[in-house]
Amino acid sequence: MKRFLLLLMLIFGLTGSASANSFYSWQPTPNDMWDLNHAYYFTWGIDLPGGFTSADNIASVTLSFDNIRNWRVESNTLYVHLLDNVAAGGSYGVDFGTGGDHFVNDYVGDQISLFTWYDLGIVGEDREYTFSQEQILTLASYWADGNFGIGFDPDCHYDNDGITLTIETYMPVPEPATMLLFGFGLLGIAGVTRKRINA
Repeated sequence: MKRFLLLLMLIFGLTGSASANSFYSWQPTPNDMWDLNHAYYFTWGIDLPGGFTSADNIASVTLSFDNIRNWRVESNTLYVHLLDNVAAGGSYGVDFGTGGDHFVNDYVGDQISLFTWYDLGIVGEDREYTFSQEQILTLASYWADGNFGIGFDPDCHYDNDGITLTIETYMPVPEPATMLLFGFGLLGIAGVTRKRINA
């Protein structure tokens, strides 16, 4: 009985050590996306590193902005989208800040809206957006070819000190019932082996 308990402790100990989460982070170039100037829309394409595939289990995805602020006292809007098939790196196009969401009105390609922020203040603040489960599933489908992107359309005068996308993945831990069955199986093998040795 003592050996069986020690065996189970060893099994659960090994599975616990295999469940460490991994974090992957990216920043665009430049990391402030040209301060999200209101006269333009911006795309940030991300190529996944080797070995990082849609088979990875995603625990969470966050998009964070360091010290983002609206440097003029006026109404402002920031539209942010998840994009498929975007050339790696940062790029921009002119939309003259005329209002409206470029990625809804004029963008050609697969995309979904992540979020829209309205009326950010003139005092800088760190802001973070966490993807919903549905958005994570779309992200996984977009990166099937090893690439995806983020689109930004600012309709105002923004400053920021950096943008970061972070993906947290985890290794699933087997359920306790599965581990018990595995433990009983090992115990049975050990018993059969012991009988053969003693015979």
